[in-house]
Amino acid sequence: MDVKKMTAPCGLACWACAYYKDNITDELAQQVAEMIGIEAMDMPCEGCRSERGCSFEMPLTGNKGCPTKNCVADKGLHNCSECNEFPCEN
Repeated sequence: MDVKKMTAPCGLACWACAYYKDNITDELAQQVAEMIGIEAMDMPCEGCRSERGCSFEMPLTGNKGCPTKNCVADKGLHNCSECNEFPCEN
């Protein structure tokens, strides 16, 4: 596992997330998918830095993308801990 790739822009460990593909249960996938309006099969996440991104990213932001992920990318940083403005509203 590439730890740097599996650390989200916000600093959370994707591999430790309940929604990560190796951790999520069918029951949790079904419950959360219904709440956010996606298919349960689309719930398991491969990490925030994966091609698809976080399962919650688009449904919860109106397809704008994660504001933290966007901010970190715009600033050319790996994660928030590298930012002089941390902590902030993101």
